[in-house]
Amino acid sequence: MSPGHSIPVRYLTLLGAAGAVACGDSHPMAPIAPLALTARESTALLSAVDDIRTRIEPTLGTSPSVAALHTALVRMSAAVVVGDRASVERAVQESESALMALEAQPSGGAAQDLDAVRLVVAQAGSLLDGSSGKRGVMP
Repeated sequence: MSPGHSIPVRYLTLLGAAGAVACGDSHPMAPIAPLALTARESTALLSAVDDIRTRIEPTLGTSPSVAALHTALVRMSAAVVVGDRASVERAVQESESALMALEAQPSGGAAQDLDAVRLVVAQAGSLLDGSSGKRGVMP
């Protein structure tokens, strides 16, 4: 590949994770319900999830709830990359459960950090529910 046309490592990682999700033993070979996001929406969501994983997640500690949140965010990114609506929906639900568990912990994380995560997860959910004309919370 020529210089200046390299693919960012994080997208290669997401593609690998998407392949693992799609080919896992626990995932039957059923048709994928398409995720109807624009390229801009997908990019914004992937960027927001990546920002959470690199800036906020490390500040939350190493509890099982943080690990569950990490796994859900990785799954969400992978599902967005392959355009699998059902997997994004599951990842949103898993993220919400992990957030509730983190909020219940005495040292679950700073409220503003958890609010930032909740905002991105809520936006992912609204992208699944809304039509293109009603969207627009993410840049």
